[in-house]
Amino acid sequence: MSDFQDDLWFEDLAVYGPHGRLERVRPTPRPGRLQSLYKDLLLVRMFRSALDRLYSHWRSGAELDLPQTHDLLRNRFALTRDDLTAAESEPHWERTLGWMGRIAELTAERGARLLVMTYPYGHQVAVDEWETGRQHYGFAGDKVYPATPGERVERWARDRGLPALNLFPIFRERSDGTFYFPFDGHFTPKAQRLAGEELFRRLVALGWVGPAG
Repeated sequence: MSDFQDDLWFEDLAVYGPHGRLERVRPTPRPGRLQSLYKDLLLVRMFRSALDRLYSHWRSGAELDLPQTHDLLRNRFALTRDDLTAAESEPHWERTLGWMGRIAELTAERGARLLVMTYPYGHQVAVDEWETGRQHYGFAGDKVYPATPGERVERWARDRGLPALNLFPIFRERSDGTFYFPFDGHFTPKAQRLAGEELFRRLVALGWVGPAG
């Protein structure tokens, strides 16, 4: 769900040929000295983390409806909100699904197999997952956000005859409040294991790998 922002950021580095086909990607611009210092100093990162936690505590779980919460450049998870207009969301969907279509073309040209897999973030699973970190991005603390993004990715794959693994319903069904770190928001080891098991099960069902011995 955060790849939409990555595609938005890196699209400016893409170099296209005369027929609109991607030829190469320019190197990422090197950060200036102050920006490098900001990124590298552990003290700065610790200070920012403390401020983020204070902000999340001050927010008290209310949903923010501000321009920056809808702006994908400033909110990595903007497309997971449920109040975006089509004008706000569709250009980003078209960009990322377009790149996914190119991936499908490249794998088909080379005789490779492609499985499209998507997974949710904590605010799309349960109210007790990613409890504090979600507030930094303007999400409500007492609300489970829709699973429609995962469904859309799954539908896109199946419309093209590609196998898909949508982990949204599986994570929602089995969530116990310990699948995501409260502030960081990444998978805990328990969630990593579940995702790995489900991926392996699907690969076995497709006949792409053999069952565990």
